[in-house]
Amino acid sequence: MTTGHTTESDVSLRDKGTIIHKTELIISNVLRGGVFLSVAVILSGIAFFHTVKFSATAGGFTYPDTSHGLFHGLAQGRPLAIVTLG
Repeated sequence: MTTGHTTESDVSLRDKGTIIHKTELIISNVLRGGVFLSVAVILSGIAFFHTVKFSATAGGFTYPDTSHGLFHGLAQGRPLAIVTLG
């Protein structure tokens, strides 16, 4: 039978639940933002690829498969390195 009174343990459990919920919301928003940023980088790389694909300065169309290749490709402005970064 409940008396209608809240005890100190009820309040602390409610506070913990609120903190956990807020933490979960923060984490989900950060992850969602990362996904949107990744999509934006990939789409910009694809758009850049289509603008330079007929240019002689495109620098080859191979995806970098190492971190060194990725950073080297980014430094040279290669579109597929941008896509890989995303």
